[in-house]
Amino acid sequence: MACRKTFHLDYDYEACCPGVRDNLPYGSIEPDFNVIGYCADHFCQRLKNQQWIIHKVKRDIPLYWDCKVRQQVEIDREITRFVAESGEVKANHLDFEEHDFQKLWTSFHTAISNEERSNKKLQLQFMLARYWKYFTEMK
Repeated sequence: MACRKTFHLDYDYEACCPGVRDNLPYGSIEPDFNVIGYCADHFCQRLKNQQWIIHKVKRDIPLYWDCKVRQQVEIDREITRFVAESGEVKANHLDFEEHDFQKLWTSFHTAISNEERSNKKLQLQFMLARYWKYFTEMK
């Protein structure tokens, strides 16, 4: 049951992945279980005509889809360490438009949020705090 729950949670986290240079979507994940293969299979079917990288940061397993074959690739250990600590990709590796999208999303989230109705306890029930570092609006 817990593995199935983690598997479904991973889809949600990967849906909000930043664009790395060359407009290549990159999603870093930290699941409790080894479900990266299942996630990759899902995205191979769902995003057949788009290249992407899913990176399981804890075990340093990056999978790359080139629209034909899914394969494991090498990512610099310095980048992996930075992503594991901060939950984000270094600014010099991001697509230029990504910064604008992050600013736009942050301003949108700030505009629609109501501080008087903020409920951190409820947010923790819906999403564990360890995943917050991956969301632009939680920084």
